Amino acid sequence: ATWTGIALGLLGVFVLVDPFASERAVPVAGVLLLVAASASWGLGAIVLKVLPVHPSNALAVGLQMVVGALVQTALAVLDGEHLDVAAVTSSSWAALVYLAVFGSLLGFSCYGWLLKVEPASRVATYAYVNPVVAVLLGAWLGHEPLTVRVVVAAAIIVLAVVITLSAGRPRGAQTTAGDKATRAP
Repeated sequence: ATWTGIALGLLGVFVLVDPFASERAVPVAGVLLLVAASASWGLGAIVLKVLPVHPSNALAVGLQMVVGALVQTALAVLDGEHLDVAAVTSSSWAALVYLAVFGSLLGFSCYGWLLKVEPASRVATYAYVNPVVAVLLGAWLGHEPLTVRVVVAAAIIVLAVVITLSAGRPRGAQTTAGDKATRAP
């Protein structure tokens, strides 16, 4: 059920960004990269769970951010990109600070903590939930249209999360920390 949920989630991401949709032209390579990114996050969660030595949360967050920055910088240089600091608006700087604090530092720290207390398959579900959240925020804040395809993709992804979260949990086996503490040995 876990692998079914993960595969269904990745399918949902592909449907969400369908390069074959008639309403726009999206490069297939870009869609495949997005799906690969979601899959790599899920795989990363599983790898971090099985490592014999677990890095501290701060080290894990720092490594993710440094490696991500290095890869993105290398790709930008290879693509001929350059930064014109004078052309960056104050709202862009504010967005960068927001993403650095909440999207990276806080987000990665929560992700690292969650990997320590939950199964990797559950933690990996965020990798395919994030695109749905982004689309919903785009519809709400950016007034982007919600098409039938987007709604169907979101439903597939939510179903995938439900399947993944329920995998391996027998019916009626839900317990709380308080239940575990009061149970007799």
